[in-house]
Amino acid sequence: MTTTAAPGAAASLRVDAARNRARVLDAAQALFAERGLDVGMAEIAEAAGVGVGTVFRRFESKEALVETIVRERVDELHSLAKVALRRADEEPWAAFAEYFVAGVEVQVRNRAFMESAAGLGACAHMRTAMGPLAATITELVETAQRAGAVRADLAPEDVPLLQCAISRAACHAFSAVEPEVWRRPCAIALDGLRAEAAMSTLEPQMPTLAQLHTTCD
Repeated sequence: MTTTAAPGAAASLRVDAARNRARVLDAAQALFAERGLDVGMAEIAEAAGVGVGTVFRRFESKEALVETIVRERVDELHSLAKVALRRADEEPWAAFAEYFVAGVEVQVRNRAFMESAAGLGACAHMRTAMGPLAATITELVETAQRAGAVRADLAPEDVPLLQCAISRAACHAFSAVEPEVWRRPCAIALDGLRAEAAMSTLEPQMPTLAQLHTTCD
């Protein structure tokens, strides 16, 4: 005989499942941030206070878990970019700089993002997540360029490249002494991105996101 759970019991199960999923994601992000992607699923389960089976019921593999985290970080970056874009017409430089710094900070907080976004972000299963972010960054850059705030030869794709480079530098030994040391290269990069600072020719041409996608086809 099949037993149907009462509505209250079913709702409780859904709440428990959602809570366990959140605990797994929180634990995974904390461990990845501390140690990178070498952390095992059993360690994640232990840190989350759940069984390994629970982790695999929510995420079929570690790759699926990492992909979920990356997608959440892409969504976070997109939200930050949209906030900056809303004020770009009135304060083009401030809006651009605000997003640039905030985007680096997101990556500094998440080593998993830094280690996996480059590989996953260019491949087919991440294109949907990356597309809206890329479009918003492009609009933000072009708005700042039209206002004469950002150098005219900056490609939108330069922005995530620079953010990634700076965030990786934050893993250097200097950061163990001063966790906020990443703000220094941010300031240096931003000075070089101002329109009046454009003294050099940017070469070679920056690859587009579409060109990056072909590397996985």
